[in-house]
Amino acid sequence: NWYSDECVNKNCTKPPALEVDIKSLEQRLGKQLPPSYRNFLLASNGWTFMETFRGWTFMETFRELFNSQEVDWLSNLTPWLADWEGSEISDEEYFDYSDLRYYSGIRRGHMESVLQISSIESGYVYLLNPLIVDERGEWECFDFGTKLSGGHRYRSFWDMIHKFYRDGTD
Repeated sequence: NWYSDECVNKNCTKPPALEVDIKSLEQRLGKQLPPSYRNFLLASNGWTFMETFRGWTFMETFRELFNSQEVDWLSNLTPWLADWEGSEISDEEYFDYSDLRYYSGIRRGHMESVLQISSIESGYVYLLNPLIVDERGEWECFDFGTKLSGGHRYRSFWDMIHKFYRDGTD
């Protein structure tokens, strides 16, 4: 009942954001968005994810990627989560994105600076980290879970979405 339009239409996209919407968001945040996330908003200003978890339980959940008006710093939207302490981790371990198992190595202090780009559903949220930026201007992205206090980390929003696409088409 929550997402009947998406289920009936079999389409999770939203109308695209306008360039003025993106500029307004960047001005509000005081930062330029990473290219892959910016391009995503220009293609679909928000998104509905339906995720199926298999393992010790079978569960289907919906999570919304926010539109450009809803995106904000985690500390503004979910201040209690921004206080998550993280961990001390070496650069060698931190910048190894080869193992995408559930990973709790989010650096201490990073949570107070991340951008919340989704709703929190079943304890999970998508975040962009402006403290880790690559040579293309991409921000680190993670799928953070409060239930296990950690997350899958990705080099960029593009890498995260691409993995979801690959997993969904296997």
